[in-house]
Amino acid sequence: MALTELGVKSAKPRDKEYMLGDGRGLWLLVKPNGKKYWRLRYWVGNKERKISLGVYPTVGLKDARAKRDELFKVREKGDDPVEVLNAQKEDNICTFKHIAEEWLKKHMADKKESYIKSVNLRLNKYILPEFGDIPMKEITSGAILKLCRNIEARGTI
Repeated sequence: MALTELGVKSAKPRDKEYMLGDGRGLWLLVKPNGKKYWRLRYWVGNKERKISLGVYPTVGLKDARAKRDELFKVREKGDDPVEVLNAQKEDNICTFKHIAEEWLKKHMADKKESYIKSVNLRLNKYILPEFGDIPMKEITSGAILKLCRNIEARGTI
């Protein structure tokens, strides 16, 4: 039987963890501490595979179903959803924006507030719109040179 938003919200913790099924491999895992996790179960050959789809309420029932459907489309193409998700996570972690934020935290801690604002302004105005969501491995020296020339053409050095 399919889950409802109210059923998910009102699922109470028990002494042992338990799972509530929604259908087509989507399950809500309820832990004894009250935390709720979305899981997708599917089989490759005779081997069971499991994927975590997020934590409730951050990922709601509707979102979990959408993720499930998206991953089943991946399976229909012949790809393994676990491998696709791992590749997506790696790309999200290694975007230019993520690396720039790490760099800012590490190198700007001891700088003056006015300098930090200046660096953030330039980063957000010129660089992140071009490279922000692009994985680091896809940024080429040619793309960097093109960006530098575009900034220079505006009269900014």
